Amino acid sequence: MGRMWLAVGAALVAGWAGASCSGPSEAESDAEVVGPLAVVQGHVDAFNRHDAEDLLSWVSPAVEWVNVQGSIMSVEVRGREMLRDYMATYFEAQPTVRSEIEEAVVTGDFVAVRERASWTAPDGEERSQASLAVYHVRDGLIQRVWYYPVVR
Repeated sequence: MGRMWLAVGAALVAGWAGASCSGPSEAESDAEVVGPLAVVQGHVDAFNRHDAEDLLSWVSPAVEWVNVQGSIMSVEVRGREMLRDYMATYFEAQPTVRSEIEEAVVTGDFVAVRERASWTAPDGEERSQASLAVYHVRDGLIQRVWYYPVVR
């Protein structure tokens, strides 16, 4: 898998302040909207468990993963089905990948994070890389994520 997808992986997983481990329940959705950071954290927690189904419960049906390279933006994943297929393949190829949010800033519906992905390479070497991501959360679901280039 490419560097961008390791960044995507990093952006999906974290060990930040405690959020629940599954998507918002019907009661939560009816009573109150889960805060943007809690949504991102729930998504990251599902990523760290390699639980693709729970990971999907945190995203909009029309979710978009956008790769940002300078002035060029490209949609890498569009929709839950495409994300499900990608994550199943990704988790199989990267069984040790974990991510943590090193820092987060919440502004309205946006959560900007610096994330670090870590994994064990096939040669047994521990590796990691960091990246920036911005999550747009609306109605308790991640609508879009912008991923920026990784730094080793």
